[in-house]
Amino acid sequence: MINNYNSFLQTDDLPQKIFNGLFIGSIDASENFKALKENEITHILQLFYSNKPPYPNDFKYLILDMQDSSQEDLSKFLPKCFEFYDSAQNSQGNLLVHCVAGVSRSGAVSTAIVMRELGLGFDQAFDLVKSKRPVIHPNVGFSQQLNHWGFKEAMKNQ
Repeated sequence: MINNYNSFLQTDDLPQKIFNGLFIGSIDASENFKALKENEITHILQLFYSNKPPYPNDFKYLILDMQDSSQEDLSKFLPKCFEFYDSAQNSQGNLLVHCVAGVSRSGAVSTAIVMRELGLGFDQAFDLVKSKRPVIHPNVGFSQQLNHWGFKEAMKNQ
């Protein structure tokens, strides 16, 4: 297991494809211009504050000042994230969701997008994202919020 993790970290500058149109990664992946172009990334969702994105003339950015804290309220951010994902889809583009390590914030937001797009519950969506990026581990607060949100969405559709 440790060898798999170490070999994964050696390629952490590459976006991982979750499904057509949606990629996840770390800050290193967001700065790998060649990989971004090869994967036809057009939109980059950055989940931490930074003064200036690395390639402002080449990609559309949405930068959200989201803290990796179990107290952070995902509902403040998800509508903007979904809207940005939809914008990428409407322009036949691909979205990269990233935070610093590509573990908690990007794992949570990518899981939420998968839940919404595929109509999955939290566990199934999380498993799908984790199968593409094994290091994801949304903090406990994010996981609880997504699990609750998935339950509410399922009840609405009954």
